[in-house]
Amino acid sequence: MYRLLIVEDEKNTREGLRDCVDWASYNIKVVKEASNGLEALSFLLENSADIVLTDVVMPLMDGIELVRQIRQRNITSKIVFVSGYWDMPYLKSAFELDAIDYILKPIKLSELDKVIRKVIKMCEQEREEKERIQKMRNKLEASMPLLREKFIGELLNGIYHDKDVIEQRMRFMEIPFFDNGYYTVMTLRIISKMDWENATDIEKHEFQCVIIKDIIESALDSSYKIFCLVMNEQRISVILNSKHSISYDQIISIAQGIQENIHVATNIQVSIGIGEEVQSVELLKISYQKSL
Repeated sequence: MYRLLIVEDEKNTREGLRDCVDWASYNIKVVKEASNGLEALSFLLENSADIVLTDVVMPLMDGIELVRQIRQRNITSKIVFVSGYWDMPYLKSAFELDAIDYILKPIKLSELDKVIRKVIKMCEQEREEKERIQKMRNKLEASMPLLREKFIGELLNGIYHDKDVIEQRMRFMEIPFFDNGYYTVMTLRIISKMDWENATDIEKHEFQCVIIKDIIESALDSSYKIFCLVMNEQRISVILNSKHSISYDQIISIAQGIQENIHVATNIQVSIGIGEEVQSVELLKISYQKSL
């Protein structure tokens, strides 16, 4: 249900707004009644309200100042003013604060119905838009691993040349490389395959890649960032990223450790090509080509 806050200093009017309207028929619940803007603001700082139905002239804090404070705090409630004819000069300020509409006193239920239906329609459209955007975000999040792999594959093949564009995409895809780090590409060539009975070739390939990637990731400590990418049925490329330069002896030791771990765990034999170390992501294509 949509949440409604009624702000009115006249007790009879406030209670009339609360009791004389079948709010449930609009899918609305009155969550609070306040007698002035200060009380209403105090409530909104701790609670939410989809709609604020507020008088204009009130003690302590009037409706205009209340809405100004609401907007300054980025509270997104829909605002409807209740105004007397003598309050009309205030209404210009009200609409500068993105009020949805106003209702003149004495309040006619037919006029109130019209305005409330208008506000509800806006709330429904906004909720539908939020749901649509959330679905898109969920869809994007679900496809992010594939997008990362596609981007890294294009990066290794030299599709991208602009460092700023590359880094922007890496941030968007949350690829966890160190800033201003060093990069080395290793490419594993699978020489012998695992032998599983009762498994299709596709299943064998997928299982094999998952196991090898897991072994590679487990073989390295937290001082390295890595990204494994399956290039085809026989090749897996690994981007090794470090804050500091990796010596030739270190990278050989890492490659030998990966090779041995894979063979011990799976009986799969791999050969590993090591590319030269580069200091910028747009140069990864050079390290990759050398690794091949």
